[in-house]
Amino acid sequence: MKIPNITKHCFADLLLILTIAFFSLAVYKNVYAQDIRQIAIFPYENISDKTELDWLGEGLALFLVNKFDNYTNFIPIERSQIQFLIYNKQADKPAISDPKEVQRLGKLLGAQLAIFGNYDIKENISINTWLMEITSGDIWEEINNTGALDSIMNWQGQIMLDLLNKMQATPKANHAKAIMAPETESFAAYKDYCLSSINLINGSLSQAEKYCRQAINTDVNYIYAIGLLVHIYEAQEQWEKIPLLYRQYETLLDKNWDWRGLVKIYDKIITIYTNSEQLDLALYYCRKKMLLLESVNNLSGMSGIYSKIGSIYKSRDEADKALSYFQKVCKIQKKLGNDRSAAINYLEMGDVYFGKGLYVSALKNYRKAVKVYRRINAQQGLAASFGKIGQTLSAQKKHQTALKYLQQALSIQKKLDNPSKLADILTGIADHYFLQLNFKQAMIYYEKAMEIYQKENNYSKLSIVYNKMADICYKKNQYKKALSFYQKIVQLQKKMGGNNLYPAYNKIGRIHLKNKDYEQALVYFKDSLKNQFVAGHKDSLSQTYDSLGFIYDKQEKYAEALRCYLKNIDFYRINQNKGAQAANYYQIGSIYAKLGQYDKAVNYLEKTVKIDRQTNNPNLKHHINYLAQIKKQVNN
Repeated sequence: MKIPNITKHCFADLLLILTIAFFSLAVYKNVYAQDIRQIAIFPYENISDKTELDWLGEGLALFLVNKFDNYTNFIPIERSQIQFLIYNKQADKPAISDPKEVQRLGKLLGAQLAIFGNYDIKENISINTWLMEITSGDIWEEINNTGALDSIMNWQGQIMLDLLNKMQATPKANHAKAIMAPETESFAAYKDYCLSSINLINGSLSQAEKYCRQAINTDVNYIYAIGLLVHIYEAQEQWEKIPLLYRQYETLLDKNWDWRGLVKIYDKIITIYTNSEQLDLALYYCRKKMLLLESVNNLSGMSGIYSKIGSIYKSRDEADKALSYFQKVCKIQKKLGNDRSAAINYLEMGDVYFGKGLYVSALKNYRKAVKVYRRINAQQGLAASFGKIGQTLSAQKKHQTALKYLQQALSIQKKLDNPSKLADILTGIADHYFLQLNFKQAMIYYEKAMEIYQKENNYSKLSIVYNKMADICYKKNQYKKALSFYQKIVQLQKKMGGNNLYPAYNKIGRIHLKNKDYEQALVYFKDSLKNQFVAGHKDSLSQTYDSLGFIYDKQEKYAEALRCYLKNIDFYRINQNKGAQAANYYQIGSIYAKLGQYDKAVNYLEKTVKIDRQTNNPNLKHHINYLAQIKKQVNN
């Protein structure tokens, strides 16, 4: 999962892009004008002597951003950019109502339109709003609104309606009603929400959380405040607190039958559960989203969710299920004529076939993607396709041809401004050398990829690279270096939710086992076992139990060793792993022999010998001799 490196000036991006865009209620995206225009919405200036109400300036601007975000042809400039310019200009009072300065800043921001204003507070609050065309500096409209301060939530929507009328984007009756509907009935909650937003923009997370919680405590149905708290938790990396808030969203949106809002909520929940590798929960919400999109026959959305479900099944190595969903995507993309999405789907299907070891089918799909990407001149997709072809040829041990494709991918990628994708290609080349056991060259390319992933804070891919580098160090008997990389993986996995710690714990345990540090090895294998049970993983349980059994055997804790080995009997039988099953029976038999329980020892050793004969185990002779020795003990 890539977790953002949040700085002071990107908090507002979260607020704009996530809180507002994802959780608007009943106002749907509509296009009322031909041109798409970027709007700079500046904080309103408080011209009264009541400085304690300065917060309202950002609140009014934020309200307009909320509403304009529901119109695809009007795009608000990110709050962080506006605040950065204004704070640099006059840090003590970040609001502006001078037309010349607004025009200058609007040009710097690349906006076509600007909205700015001021407010005065006496018995009531008077709000003046101006709409400016940036290029000419002409004021298109001045709007004046007056009302009671403590009920501003109920009438501030009129500012938006007046602006839309002047911009020839008059909303339909139901949309106008939604604009006028108050986000909250509580002035106290509204104030706390605005103060929380300001603190989030400024990077004061603890204060932002405090005010946001106050807003929600005052009005539990204040959906914008709930959305804001989600992004505060994201900034604080408190991922475990987020899903419950999203379920609150789901309830509120379902009540209003805002299917678009529900889709966005499901997207966020799916992302959280996917990144934390809680894939059963991710699939549950994928299916909810799928049924919703199918009910409204949204083909584009259906294609997207089928692809997502396919990707999850792909990650779980459930290839047939993955392919069935990717094939659904193919059918829809043919109807829609979306070449780019079709090409992405070819890559996904190629990956599934690659995972199954069906390299010919994988190459067929990758080359279909190449054909599409060449036709639409999509260089990024072309680089990715060449990289995958190179990796597949490498797996087929066609090393020279593979390297040509990988280098071709690298050549294209270097011309594109996408460091993360460049790192992916570098990782592919490193993997190529890794398969050839050319560890020196592999390490060079892994290090290059590592530097990029570190800068990008791409924790998920950084974990993969660390793991490969650690494996190289382990193979070269550089255990101290390997241990350092595995511990870094643990740190990254904890940042991503801690649901996939067990592979690193197992490998750290093995290094301590190599060093005969049994106590430390025991700690990590126990942690691995706990993590697997908590996260619902089962693929490595047998390996962990084997390692624990070995350690307990060495420590002469035979009862504990038996408990671990006995747990694996059913696992190996179900998975029909006869070699591991025989080894497991041998370990159990040898422990019973140490305990003097020779009848039981003979029982398990005979099972070992029986499987050895079926599998032509080279250790058969040794096991027969050992069985004979134990039988003598029984007779004595």
